[in-house]
Amino acid sequence: MRMRHGARVALLLAVGAVGCAGPEKPSLGKAAPTTVVDVANNGFADVTVYVVQSGMRWRLGTVTGLSEQRFTLRPSTHGGNVHLLADPIGGSPGYLSPP
Repeated sequence: MRMRHGARVALLLAVGAVGCAGPEKPSLGKAAPTTVVDVANNGFADVTVYVVQSGMRWRLGTVTGLSEQRFTLRPSTHGGNVHLLADPIGGSPGYLSPP
């Protein structure tokens, strides 16, 4: 994945604890499924990472240059297509992942 000015951000989506059955509302005794996003920033610029779903975006956090960070998505993002947006701090163009 390439961005201008040589900044590269690898966005890996790892899904854990998601069942094969259809969507189910969690009951009092069940924990909601967890989705984890691992971000490896291979560039020098720090990036802010967002989840984009249905035209809205939620900030996950910041990943400093040449480092990795793990984020947990909130349950409201489960279901439907989501994109990840890596927005470099300092004005370089960002990267929007495929769904």
